Amino acid sequence: MEEGENVGVKVFRIVATASLILLILLSQFAVFRFIPKVKAQEECLKIYYDSEKGYYYFWTLNREKVVLEKNGFAVLNRWDGEAWIKFGSLPSVGEIEIEVEAELVENKLKWKGKWKIGIEEVEVEIELEPKNISEYGDLEWSMKLTDKPPINAFSMPIQSENLKFYYQPPLYEEYGFSLPFSNSTFFVNATHVMEFNGTDWITTTYRPENVVGSYAIYHAYKMHNEYKTGKAFHIYRPKIIDAEGNEAWCNLNISNNLLKIEIPQEFLDKAVYPVTIDPTFGYTTKGANQALTPGNRIFASWYTCPENGQANSITVYLKQYSSYTPKIKCAIYRKSDGSLIGYTEEWQLTSGWDGWRTFSIISGGNLQAGTDYWLAMWGNEFYYRYYDSVSDKGCQKSATYNDWPDPLTGITTTDNKNSIYCTYTAGGGGDTTPPTYDANTLGTNTTAAGQPCLFHCNWSDDTGLSGFILEHNNTGVLTNETWTSFDSLGTGNTWSNITLTLNNTVGVVIQWRIYANDTSNNWNVTDIQYLTTTFYAEITIQTTSHSWNIMPGQSNVLINEGNITITVTANANFTIQVKGSGDLTCGSHSIPLSNVKVHKDTLASAISLSTSWQDVPGLVNVASGTDITLKFKLWLSVPDGTPAGDYTYTLYIQVVQYNG
Repeated sequence: MEEGENVGVKVFRIVATASLILLILLSQFAVFRFIPKVKAQEECLKIYYDSEKGYYYFWTLNREKVVLEKNGFAVLNRWDGEAWIKFGSLPSVGEIEIEVEAELVENKLKWKGKWKIGIEEVEVEIELEPKNISEYGDLEWSMKLTDKPPINAFSMPIQSENLKFYYQPPLYEEYGFSLPFSNSTFFVNATHVMEFNGTDWITTTYRPENVVGSYAIYHAYKMHNEYKTGKAFHIYRPKIIDAEGNEAWCNLNISNNLLKIEIPQEFLDKAVYPVTIDPTFGYTTKGANQALTPGNRIFASWYTCPENGQANSITVYLKQYSSYTPKIKCAIYRKSDGSLIGYTEEWQLTSGWDGWRTFSIISGGNLQAGTDYWLAMWGNEFYYRYYDSVSDKGCQKSATYNDWPDPLTGITTTDNKNSIYCTYTAGGGGDTTPPTYDANTLGTNTTAAGQPCLFHCNWSDDTGLSGFILEHNNTGVLTNETWTSFDSLGTGNTWSNITLTLNNTVGVVIQWRIYANDTSNNWNVTDIQYLTTTFYAEITIQTTSHSWNIMPGQSNVLINEGNITITVTANANFTIQVKGSGDLTCGSHSIPLSNVKVHKDTLASAISLSTSWQDVPGLVNVASGTDITLKFKLWLSVPDGTPAGDYTYTLYIQVVQYNG
């Protein structure tokens, strides 16, 4: 930035420059992953101890490894460690003094100690126990308290990888009510939805009490084939039970890497101690909610196909209702336009059926990567289906059981993520050409440390762009930013623009590149780019002019303003430098530039101005910061015999990085 002004005997100009330091840094990152090796001779749901690794473990019924660490942490793996939950068994509120650590008794891992909260303490016993309740088994956490605790809510740390958590509210909330509701034909509370058919009240949806307020946990972006519905776990609502068998449900909240349990205070006040709290972590792929599904109505949930392929079958969890044995079949519809992609054989539900049923594809089924599809089921009589609550994940449509409609129109959206999935063979068909990018548009708009930086690139694709991801090590660890839709930046947008605040340290080398996919989920990535963070400074002039009232023969007269005042913002230590344009002139007369002296505040140590940049004495190696106010002084000597007049010159000021 440069400013100029003729005032009195001077023209004042400022120039701020930035210097560049080249420094190359190497970044490493680690992936946390368990890859268990199954030992066929070991029983499922039985705790073993690994003396070499120093932890306990057990196998679920589907041969997933659950690690139980001596410090109270448990790691629940899915899909050979591709996804996992890690949680701490010891509350993070107050202080737990463990007296008996990780004791294995009757297939339970136990810790005993005292829970200190403020000046109070309660004896506590914590257990981890494998159970056979859910589809593939469970891990039950329980805490026994001998006396009334001084608080009714506590948290435990919880982390996860490649998972999404979906809260299961009371059914009346799912149906749009703030409280239980009923009229002459309809009833809904936390656990039941009932409808009056003119003769009887029929339960159409049932959510078990331990599912109300619980969390269904799914793979963040995968399902089908070996992932089935994508469901990994279910964390059920905890219950508290006292010594006389009185019980109450607790509130469960999972957010910000904390699992919080809140106990009804009234229960704690009246309980007969000891009391036990016992949330359960279940291994399951089936939805936790049971829905009575009428005949002549299509029910579907949508999912994204991860790759091109040919659908082989659709699998759905079904249960017989009463004595009905309906005919049922499944189909695949493209979500964007409702077109029929493929359909399955028909099957008649058998008496007593309660389980998964696989329907073979008999027509169509070509799938394209990155495309959203409805997986639909349709029967001619009543049956039960299962689901978890996920916003806008499902739909339904009334239609007399017959040939599949094409297209699927007139649907009503629901919050049902049904227990249904597709098995397919990958490869073949579809768009296989990835997006391309213009290398001339790949770059950033700044390298200034600590400043917002726009990372940008322009893309194109034959079928349509979908989204992009910025990969970088700006914080020292290689990181992928959240996938962003191109259209979220404007319909038809083709720029992958994302702004980050650069590392505050000058001289850091940042590695980055941009991934992008198209609507067929073909991916491409730019070449790796590097930028080195640089010095950044802003300068504001408070003293916009200066002058001297001086007579010939006078020496070292201070400027009338007393000081030149400036304000500086810089991201590293800096030095203020000055120079003059040349001698002070008035027509054909002049005063030597060297007659002007500069210093922060001391004449005795001042230096003469020249036409070359010089450090201002006293303003060298100034600490970095924001809006730093600095001052320096100027003195002038005028030789005897100098003619009177207005003498002017140009003063330059710049901020440079201090380099030692």
